[in-house]
Amino acid sequence: MSQLVGADGPFHTDQWDGYVASRNRLLQSLATNSIDNVVVLTGDIHSSWANEIAVNPFAAATARPQAVEFVGPAVTSPGIDDLAQATGLAAQIGTTHPHVKYVDLFRVATWWSTSTATAPKASGTTSALSANAPPMRSSPKPTVP
Repeated sequence: MSQLVGADGPFHTDQWDGYVASRNRLLQSLATNSIDNVVVLTGDIHSSWANEIAVNPFAAATARPQAVEFVGPAVTSPGIDDLAQATGLAAQIGTTHPHVKYVDLFRVATWWSTSTATAPKASGTTSALSANAPPMRSSPKPTVP
């Protein structure tokens, strides 16, 4: 659900970035109906993410998150299989996308979640397709709206 854009527009138009009106209707419905503590669990993009979801996450003054999103990685299929490329792109995303709180484009893993009304958390085990991979950063901790 998180917005991922580059200089040329959305990264993937077959994901939520290709369905801006639908995402905005969903977020508007959450706001209109005062639905809080929304956690989105998803996957199937061969990478790991933790994101805060807002109508416009790039506008710092109005980027109050309406939901959080955990994207689980693939168990066996690689994301970006070149560590340097994966690390470089993850760093760029972290710099340009303030709502992305965690991203790992390299490792495969299994994740599980434990959540309370105020503290969603995703944890798991990772393995790299390469023995030279650096250790994974700590568990993602986005802000619960």
